[in-house]
Amino acid sequence: MKYVYVKARKKLSGSFYIKSREGELRPREVIDKMAEQGYRYIGNVPVFAGADGAIDEYDMIFEPEG
Repeated sequence: MKYVYVKARKKLSGSFYIKSREGELRPREVIDKMAEQGYRYIGNVPVFAGADGAIDEYDMIFEPEG
């Protein structure tokens, strides 16, 4: 089984975004777009935490449906 990882980063405002060819997308928009392509969101894993311990970056994990 092959997984697809999509990196989400935190803005200074505290919200998360994903860079794409279409500009910045919110995590829910990415989940919807990946579902249209036949992928299912299965979770996330923290990638980077700041000095205060807050998550600044995480990978969204998708797997092919079926």
